[in-house]
Amino acid sequence: MPIVKLKKFISYSVFLIFCLAMPISVFGATIKNDNYPRLANLFFRWDITESEARALVKWDMLIIDMEAQKQSPQNLKLIKKLNPQIKILAYLAPQEIRGDSGTLNGTLRQNLFQKIKENWWLKNDKGEKSAWWPGNPLINITAETELARGERFADVFSDFLRDEIMQSGYWDGIFFDNVWDNLNFMTDFGFDLNSDGKAESMEFINQKWREGMADILQKTRAKIGSGYLLVGNGGIFYNKYLNGVLFEHFPKYGWTETMKKYSGISKNGVVPSFGVINSNVNNSGRKSDYQKMRFGLASSLLFDGFFSFDNGDKSHHEIWWYDEYETSLGEPLASAKKIVDGENFSLSEGVWRRDFSRGLVIVNSTNKEQKISLNGDYEKIFGNQDSQINSGGFVQELIMRPNDGLLLLKPIDRVQKGAYENGSFVRAFGGSGKLTRNGFFSYRDSLPGGSKIVELTTGFVAGVDNEVRVYDKQGVLLKKFFPFGREYQDKINLAVADLSGNGDLEIVVAREKFSSDVKIFDFYGEEDSASFKAYAENFQGGVDLALCDLNGDGQMEIVTGAGFGGGPHIRIFEFNGKLFDSGFFAFDRSWRNGVNVACGDADNDGQMEIIAGSGLGNSAKIKIFDFRNRKVKVEFSPYNENYRRGAEISFGDIDNDGSGEIIFSAKNIF
Repeated sequence: MPIVKLKKFISYSVFLIFCLAMPISVFGATIKNDNYPRLANLFFRWDITESEARALVKWDMLIIDMEAQKQSPQNLKLIKKLNPQIKILAYLAPQEIRGDSGTLNGTLRQNLFQKIKENWWLKNDKGEKSAWWPGNPLINITAETELARGERFADVFSDFLRDEIMQSGYWDGIFFDNVWDNLNFMTDFGFDLNSDGKAESMEFINQKWREGMADILQKTRAKIGSGYLLVGNGGIFYNKYLNGVLFEHFPKYGWTETMKKYSGISKNGVVPSFGVINSNVNNSGRKSDYQKMRFGLASSLLFDGFFSFDNGDKSHHEIWWYDEYETSLGEPLASAKKIVDGENFSLSEGVWRRDFSRGLVIVNSTNKEQKISLNGDYEKIFGNQDSQINSGGFVQELIMRPNDGLLLLKPIDRVQKGAYENGSFVRAFGGSGKLTRNGFFSYRDSLPGGSKIVELTTGFVAGVDNEVRVYDKQGVLLKKFFPFGREYQDKINLAVADLSGNGDLEIVVAREKFSSDVKIFDFYGEEDSASFKAYAENFQGGVDLALCDLNGDGQMEIVTGAGFGGGPHIRIFEFNGKLFDSGFFAFDRSWRNGVNVACGDADNDGQMEIIAGSGLGNSAKIKIFDFRNRKVKVEFSPYNENYRRGAEISFGDIDNDGSGEIIFSAKNIF
């Protein structure tokens, strides 16, 4: 199952697998505002490679040239398959077309070009075609043109959008480039709208142009229906016809002026309404201009829109990814407010703050350095690109550069979804082995230290010595039982999942010592007949557990790791206890420290990986394996070399941000 930045399924190992709802859900033309930042990519390529498609699934909205449905249909399908929630909009311009479109055989542009009548071109008072972008003749979209079989361009164009674009099934909406509300920047062109050989006044031209553009948008909406998004580049004048407006080249036209328009579209546009801020590096190729990216991203987060960052208007086909894009701030808790020189909501240059459920954003839109008090402890994000800014450190106040922005996270004090040992020091890592959050001691004071805890959305399950306890979300004990009888006096390992996909959670339990018995119980403590031995009858080392749908059939596999005294042998069983894979040795097979196991899509490639942690007595080592070929994809050390208690691991969502992490639990570190 695909897991992108907006991850749909999270599998927890050592103790848990758990399913999460998508942070942003899109059904028809509705967009939920429950996870920020929201990212857009202006990717105007006609031909999209498979590797590009796999990279593009990380964005929330893609604006892709309409020709991709002819040139790259399979990869458009792949994007939707890997991220069903993504919104893909077809890019085209309503007022101009490439001059060579008539010769581009088999293209949508050729089809459209052939529908344009000769008297529908926008000409000057000398009868010559006009062009704003070199090589792209302008179209006369006004009602001043002659009718052709009772139609004008707006009729033919809206039919084209319905019949040849939207009915293809590839798109969630249309992106109109250059939705101008006036032609004042072309006053020297001498436009002749009605072909009488005379140039009209700019006042007349602008009025007719606005009417013509509004006619295109109205007819398009009427023909494709309300279930699709319409977005325009610079179309704030037409917000009553559009869901969204792109503000390109931010902040070229002034921070305050652009932000006023950006905030306005969310109030006045067609629901769901949003703005898209596009910052770029003026076609310089300087993708490492991190401050410019942060300033645009942080500014976009002051209101409920999307953010795009790329090279500029001469390319718009970058797959630039930044540390901040990995951050999940959650949903906004309040409106943005100005925090320097008195709190107020007057939209003007200053220092702005907006709080989210998992963090906050700060914007310094002034031209001078600012000292800012945060009124609490926050974490900087961990990053590789601008390590001085994204150092992962704790901060209570900041010195911010002019025209800069910053995303900060709230500290966490307990694993939110996943598994850990009560009182252990927890660290979270991404699939590359990079630390994603500061370490902390995760503890539930209602349970003894050392208890094995699985955090669920609906409550939690604990292994307290030899006993399983089931709690609701309020911490009320619902059930307790001894899976191996009261006479067994040592600890247990456990995992929780809906094994068969029937909607009911099961608890899978193994001894930590003395046998390789694995038992399966329902939430009422009733044992399933599928219980089995994971290793040899005489093996006394116990078993570590993880649960994961490795083959994508909707049913969980049980991943086992031999306990202390055994080799680092990993085996895989079906949910009914039948052997699925005889397994492999994750470390040197001569080791007798056992192996810890976890399972999840650690690197967001849509495939579940098996994750192995070194056993007790070894230094802490973690390996991520491709289940299909058993090759090591990543290997790293989660702690210092002097720590000799191995690597106890799970896979979960440590901060409830919708993204899975490898969770490492260190014990007895003092």
